[in-house]
Amino acid sequence: LEFIKRPYITLISILMLLLGAVHLFVKSDFSGADVLIHSISFIFIPVCIYFFYKGKRLYKISLYLLTFIYFINFLFLFAFNLGNANYLIWFPVFAFVFFFINGFQKGLFVFLSFSSLLIMITFLEYEKISVFPEITLLGSVAAYIAIAAISLIQSKFIENQDLFLKSKAKYDYLTGIFNRRAFLDNLYREYDFVKRNRNLSLSLLLLDIDHFKMINKKFGQETGDRILIEVKDLILNHLRSTDIFARWGSEEFIIAAVDTSPENAALLSEKLKTLIESHSFNQVGNISISIAVAGYENNDHIDSLIKKAEKVLKEIKSNALNRSSASS
Repeated sequence: LEFIKRPYITLISILMLLLGAVHLFVKSDFSGADVLIHSISFIFIPVCIYFFYKGKRLYKISLYLLTFIYFINFLFLFAFNLGNANYLIWFPVFAFVFFFINGFQKGLFVFLSFSSLLIMITFLEYEKISVFPEITLLGSVAAYIAIAAISLIQSKFIENQDLFLKSKAKYDYLTGIFNRRAFLDNLYREYDFVKRNRNLSLSLLLLDIDHFKMINKKFGQETGDRILIEVKDLILNHLRSTDIFARWGSEEFIIAAVDTSPENAALLSEKLKTLIESHSFNQVGNISISIAVAGYENNDHIDSLIKKAEKVLKEIKSNALNRSSASS
């Protein structure tokens, strides 16, 4: 989502700087508040724009900083220009900017905080605002509320879409477990952890359903899909919460068993093989599965560990099916 928002937030920031520059150029009588507001903007907004493109952590920091800058800017513009009707047109902008930058929950919190302060300032300085026609005030408030509601709905919709797209990119569409990409992302994190802690072990189990293409051809793809889902359920029920489980290929699954030696991983593979072999699948009956086990060694990296497992699985498939074997 940040990649989508970056250019728009950058554009908003540049427009704010330009508006500030125009305001300083046109206005001849500067107050201390004007100098303070624009000094903050001219110093920190370019810094935020720079942070947007320097990694995820700096991106988040820049959003918080930018929210603070805009919060102070808008509040001062309102508080120190109560007698100027031109500033009433900024009301709708506040809501949009806060929701767009911060999303639904944080945007709502900032918006309500800002609105509470506006109400308090309006109550304390009502005499200055009362010089405007009621229609002007009501129109500004109505626009503020309307755009806030639209921005609220829009930010919630964007967040839901973002969650949907992330989920689609992370999970296998059929089985609901991690796909290959998500598995590798998680495996890299565990690999770094194991590498730092020499006393920990890491093992991979690569599983392949035997004769799956034949099953698909004989019983149809729908039956094949049901078998994949059932196999996934059987395996998932016998894994720990720390294990990483994913669909690796068409009929292949992969497990990263964290803090598990190759010997214990081999025992797990035998257990899973027996479990699947003894299960009766609808229409098909019994099926078998081949499992390769590869253990992490000090000179291993992710690619070599996966290649070890794939090599063992290839040997199993070329010799005899329905076996489990560990790399030597």
